Amino acid sequence: MLRAIALVVLLAGCASTDPYSFHYVELADQSRILHAPPPGSATVVVRREPSFSGVALNHFLTVDGVKIAQLQQEEQHTFTVAPGRYVVGHLCEAVIGGPALGETVLQAEAGKTAIYRLYTVQQSGCLIEVMSR
Repeated sequence: MLRAIALVVLLAGCASTDPYSFHYVELADQSRILHAPPPGSATVVVRREPSFSGVALNHFLTVDGVKIAQLQQEEQHTFTVAPGRYVVGHLCEAVIGGPALGETVLQAEAGKTAIYRLYTVQQSGCLIEVMSR
């Protein structure tokens, strides 16, 4: 019994308490991270509004049908795009049932910022609304 306790104490002393000692994901190359929008780009800001409706769904931001971010309530995602036409969407996926998708067209212009909000309505589904262009 005493040996078992000594073994547990010994092994506990080997456990790391440093949160950075475990690397589960590969870190991004910092030279590829853009801290300022490149010249000639457009900025897009998307915010998920708080709502009890849709709380059990996974909410994704899509651009041209591709998921680019998952947003929790009151989270915001900001990104830049080259000028042009894009389809920006709010995709909701449930564990049970099919996905719901709300979309709008963005005509991105250099130097401009487009702001959207994502929200859910009980009977209407997952919506995306233009706040400013």
